[in-house]
Amino acid sequence: MKNDFVYNENSVRQIEYLVPRLKYSVLPTKIVKWLENFDDEDRIHAMDILQVFEYVPFAEFMYRLDSHLKELLRLIPINDKIIIIPFGKVGKSGTLVTYPLRNTKAYKSRESQICLTHDLQNIEDPFTYKHIIFLDDFIGSGNTFLTEFTLPAIQNFIMANNIQSLFILSVIIMTEGKQKIESRYPTIKIFADERHKVFNKTHSPFVAFEKDTLIKMQNFNTKYGKNIPADYKKSIYLPHLGYDNSESLVSFFHGTPNNTLPIIYGHHHWTPLFPRSAAVRMKDAIKLKKEIAYSIGICTRLNINIYNRNILSILSPDELAVLFLKGKGYENIFLCQILGLSREELLNIYLVLLRKKCIEKNYITLTNKAILILKKLKKEYFKERIRNENETNLLIKNTLYLPQLFNGNT
Repeated sequence: MKNDFVYNENSVRQIEYLVPRLKYSVLPTKIVKWLENFDDEDRIHAMDILQVFEYVPFAEFMYRLDSHLKELLRLIPINDKIIIIPFGKVGKSGTLVTYPLRNTKAYKSRESQICLTHDLQNIEDPFTYKHIIFLDDFIGSGNTFLTEFTLPAIQNFIMANNIQSLFILSVIIMTEGKQKIESRYPTIKIFADERHKVFNKTHSPFVAFEKDTLIKMQNFNTKYGKNIPADYKKSIYLPHLGYDNSESLVSFFHGTPNNTLPIIYGHHHWTPLFPRSAAVRMKDAIKLKKEIAYSIGICTRLNINIYNRNILSILSPDELAVLFLKGKGYENIFLCQILGLSREELLNIYLVLLRKKCIEKNYITLTNKAILILKKLKKEYFKERIRNENETNLLIKNTLYLPQLFNGNT
């Protein structure tokens, strides 16, 4: 149920503080929409959640990988050959880490000795490799790694080729997951930033807040998290503490782990702040490009007067921009490039213009209706231009003005 956000000086200032805390990864309007999931009296708790939430953008993601890998490689002799294997299924988060990893300084410094692969069975001369690094972006409970590591294919490869050392390289690992892996396999060395469960009685970041904040935050998360529907058939609702009760508050540039509290990423009858679903993220991207604000800058730069309410009631700014450029005879590639559109997005705009009878079926010729709209826009633009501050209008004139009348006297 949506609860309208109340705008006042205090609430707007709080949103302003949150934007840099989230590393400018989301717009203030998106934070507001997320806050509208909660009752007005609970929004202070939602904001506290965001105060300890950790978003990792691409550049920082690479930096952390580079730092951990650099430290790890100090334990491996300079000429020894290394296998790096992303664990998990192809296309999952483990495999998405490979691109930023390849571009780190640490990786490039030993690239000739490294084999980065998903398939241990097809490695040439496997007996020449003495070290394996298991790669992932995030490790929560540790169960996923343990399941992968105990597979016969991996265990047989380690035994058959006399692998000397095993490592885990990740950006973030939950403390409980690290302890579980190390207790089962103490010889595996782990390189990652550790994070405690967000509601841990001793190590929760909320312990540093006012007294009883931790209990209040637990109750708040339970109140809303337990009612967020799941998007899979195993359960009606998402586990309100995250997958395997990981109690994580982490999101990356490429997505949000399911170990994170669902109040952050849930999307069924819920507005997510950092969606986990790729479909939701794509929908958000398309929605952003359809917002009027996205097109204002380019329309202004093209000298299109978008402040005519009568015309805006007929066509959106992006539709006006397409008509304007088509009227000048520009090809589709040019339109896509200057407006930042994909071919599909441009086609959808054409279909809307066709339905509004502004363009012919060949998607080239403008109708009389469109031509009249553009003429009106041009006329309105020149009216506005007279009033605009520009170099000519602001130039100091070397002309002396002498009034013919002053106080009614000649």
